[in-house]
Amino acid sequence: MIITIVILFSPAFSFASTVHFDSDNAHPTIGDTVTITVKLDTEGKQINLVEGNINLNTYDHSYEIKEITSDDSVLSLWANKPLFSKEGDVISFTGGEPGGFNSRSASLFKIVLSIKKEGTLVMSPQNITAYINDGKGTVDTVIGETKTIKIHSSETFFYSNDVLMLSILLLSVVLYGVVTFFLKNKK
Repeated sequence: MIITIVILFSPAFSFASTVHFDSDNAHPTIGDTVTITVKLDTEGKQINLVEGNINLNTYDHSYEIKEITSDDSVLSLWANKPLFSKEGDVISFTGGEPGGFNSRSASLFKIVLSIKKEGTLVMSPQNITAYINDGKGTVDTVIGETKTIKIHSSETFFYSNDVLMLSILLLSVVLYGVVTFFLKNKK
């Protein structure tokens, strides 16, 4: 029992920091502008530098990058501001914060996309490294969470929602009829 407690609370068994994505539009349609925030959960550790790549994979070129902004970033110093490759499918960055930061949802930077056509956008962190603010340059383990966003044409998205609502309504009417039938014939 004591050995289990020591292992669980040992620094070697602490949780890895996590890079994840928040989108201001979970169901974008053609013509929409979508802002995706790249965030870091430090898992209680004080981090002072983060670097890596964000891959934006789409095989149908369904988006255009309008802007990458670090205006609301927890990182104030940039050795390499977030910049996308010529092909527009990889964003590289290196940023730091003197004194470090500790947050469950620290904003690193935002990606503003213009949706051009129907398709699927897959965002995945690659080679992300975070350094703990301990004066030793200790590397923190970072896990990346992939996010997939399905881009719909406005007609398809709303049509599918209409079909879903109609199905729910029809099911409700049928269930009401069945319950009413059994209640009347129960006597």
